[in-house]
Amino acid sequence: MINRTLIASPRRQDAREALQALRLNPSRLAPQLALTMMFEPVKNQFFNACITELVIVLETALRAPSESLLAAIRVQWWCDTVTALSETPKTATEVLTVPLAARLGRLVNLYPACHQNIIDMIGHWQNACHEPGRNSSAGWQAAWRLMAQHSTGSQQTKMAGDIGLCFYFFSTQEQAVAAQPPKRGVPKPDQSDLAKLRRRRAETGMSWLYLNAALSLYLTQIESANQSPTMIWQILKWQYIRPPRRL
Repeated sequence: MINRTLIASPRRQDAREALQALRLNPSRLAPQLALTMMFEPVKNQFFNACITELVIVLETALRAPSESLLAAIRVQWWCDTVTALSETPKTATEVLTVPLAARLGRLVNLYPACHQNIIDMIGHWQNACHEPGRNSSAGWQAAWRLMAQHSTGSQQTKMAGDIGLCFYFFSTQEQAVAAQPPKRGVPKPDQSDLAKLRRRRAETGMSWLYLNAALSLYLTQIESANQSPTMIWQILKWQYIRPPRRL
């Protein structure tokens, strides 16, 4: 007889490790996005935490170097690394010394159908290396659609892409505006979107996308976008009481 406890335990540990890595990421967005996953099933926590961390790492690789060529080299490394996950065990072992690569390797083993989707997603950052302003908005949209596809099937992927676009705007202005969140040019979910996602959360028990929408709206309206101890209380309020109101 199969011991189902033994099968499930590594995945729970993977989820804990992936969420902890996201919380410790130096990006201001990362720990806040990790909080939006706290009510999800374990399989969604692991998948979404890995993809979100990869997005932030790719964005850092894209924007940290002053030269586009250096950015392209860094992004290409990740493309080669993720592609190698399906190659020979020896090649895979070489790239899995990087913690995020190791987690992505476990993710691909659990969900092999998503492997090409992740490679295609990275392609948006490769394209951004050669665009004016290194615009990676298509990558953020693709990532949020991929996470929504994994969580809910084909439902809500368009709305997920719109929410990913919101976080792209926050990410690009993160270093330029150190203490203040961007308030202009950021698309905001309206109250009807939040209501739809909240109803969907009640039907499915999956709250990640709803909490992402709530967070994106909240971040356009607060005085400081920095992580604070009160964020956990905001998440709990959105989950159990009501979403934030659009000002």
